[in-house]
Amino acid sequence: MSYYGVIPEGVFHVTSVTTKNTATFEVDHVLHTYQNIKPSWFFGYHGLKQSTLAVRMATPDKTLLDLLYLNPNLNTPSDFEALRLDRSGIRRVPQPELWKDFLSLSTQKTLHARDDSFQKWLYDNA
Repeated sequence: MSYYGVIPEGVFHVTSVTTKNTATFEVDHVLHTYQNIKPSWFFGYHGLKQSTLAVRMATPDKTLLDLLYLNPNLNTPSDFEALRLDRSGIRRVPQPELWKDFLSLSTQKTLHARDDSFQKWLYDNA
């Protein structure tokens, strides 16, 4: 999210998604967490070169949807407020049609409910 400018602070924790096992480790004082997702939810990324490494970077929309997908405790506007996300930065990110297409790939009613709460938080105080 820092890469896309939707969090206002420096990053000391990097979360990645994987279809393999969840794991956490530290490199150069930065905590790296790999969180498991279903293979059917592993989409929405593009190739990116970081120094000598090629990585898969989620699109801005998929990054935000993964936040909702991986955090079932995010249910209310105050939950989103506590994340200290930059609303104006987020509003520049989503492509509404792509967002809807990505979200339609999930049959999780709870994810759709989190998205409703997120959208309300994001736009009600615009």
